[in-house]
Amino acid sequence: MSDPIKLKITRAGLTAFFDARANGIRLEVDKMKYSSDNFISVPMDERTDLNNIVSESNIVASGTSIATNTIRFVTVINSNSELHVGSMGVYTKEGVLFAIASVPNGSLFKVFNGISFTATFGLTLNAQILEQINVILDPNTALAYSMVADHENHINPHPQYAMGSEVIDAINQIHQELDGLGSGQGDLGGQMIGIGQSYGNVLAQRRNDGTVYVNTTPKPIMVFMQFHCSDGLSHGIVKLDGYQIATMYANQSNGSMNAYIPISFILMPNKGYSVSGGRMMSWFEMA
Repeated sequence: MSDPIKLKITRAGLTAFFDARANGIRLEVDKMKYSSDNFISVPMDERTDLNNIVSESNIVASGTSIATNTIRFVTVINSNSELHVGSMGVYTKEGVLFAIASVPNGSLFKVFNGISFTATFGLTLNAQILEQINVILDPNTALAYSMVADHENHINPHPQYAMGSEVIDAINQIHQELDGLGSGQGDLGGQMIGIGQSYGNVLAQRRNDGTVYVNTTPKPIMVFMQFHCSDGLSHGIVKLDGYQIATMYANQSNGSMNAYIPISFILMPNKGYSVSGGRMMSWFEMA
């Protein structure tokens, strides 16, 4: 679950409240504005306005909780394009930025084309301030509630979230992939080396004369071999996909020397390797 959006009163908002009380009137708030800007907001924020406004909306419903000293605002946001909202503000009837909320990066929320976004925001205030605030509701509240009903009845009112059926399909796909691991099937199992494969002795079918042998199977395979190198034999060379990956030889200044050198590597599908020189003592491929 995402964190709740926490509005904070601004210094300009508090000043507007005291000015209204000094004049014997209630402070009136009537509008919400939304910006694409990201920043860190703090209580008694010094900002007096939001920049880069991407949308605004009227307040369609409001209520207060005496127990928690909280005032709540309900609004409906509509847009003809997808909106990223990084910050938002509550404005007074005179256009003063009364309260603010923001995130340093990412989105507070997003609004999608053609879908009425219904949101409820809360602001905790001192009880004395709470009693002196008057929320002006949108005169088209009935229309707004109709939009709320449309929102609730829409087959997919929150396209930013996966639908339940999509989540179930994804989980089933994961189960199928896990089941396929043991049999070497599926997108995952089909690439698991060693699953559904076995080693074969190919010494009699292979030549160490530079012939290229290609992995024609759909999966990676392991290749194991052992060279015999000595003073009387040419040095052994292994090339993988055209790259020389190993050179083996044996040499001794006095007398003779015999060396038995093992080598192994992974060969991807449709890739080739070749061996030249030395004497092959063993040669195995996975298939």
